[in-house]
Amino acid sequence: MIKIMFALLLVGMASGAEVTLNDLLDRRIEINKKYRDQYTEEAGEAEFAEKLQPLEKEIGQGWVDYLTYVKSLKDEKLKEQVLRLELLQELSGCYYDLEYAEGLLEKAKLRGKIKGWERELALLDTIAGKDGKDEKKGAEAEK
Repeated sequence: MIKIMFALLLVGMASGAEVTLNDLLDRRIEINKKYRDQYTEEAGEAEFAEKLQPLEKEIGQGWVDYLTYVKSLKDEKLKEQVLRLELLQELSGCYYDLEYAEGLLEKAKLRGKIKGWERELALLDTIAGKDGKDEKKGAEAEK
């Protein structure tokens, strides 16, 4: 489902449809709902499942609520910052997982995820108008 949503975003871009920060936030909300459910289920196998499961569910739901709230705001800079942190966290996690991955298949899957998150980060930069031009202008002005 997550891969399908990202593919739809890319197809939308290719067809000329404008992808917005809210579109990316929608995707993050769906991803975080899946994480909430996954972590809550995994917590059921822990030694202190009766304590851990409700905590995982509340944390996950709190994150979904937070992203939904951010989406409702008009502050585009805040939306961009929240999305950037989300994507950087995904990248960081993938690189840690890659470091401890065993086997070529697992490593290949993680490299694919890394490329996907890097593409989404580049998409965020494009939407936010940070395609490197502003940084180049700033560096030239300092000279």
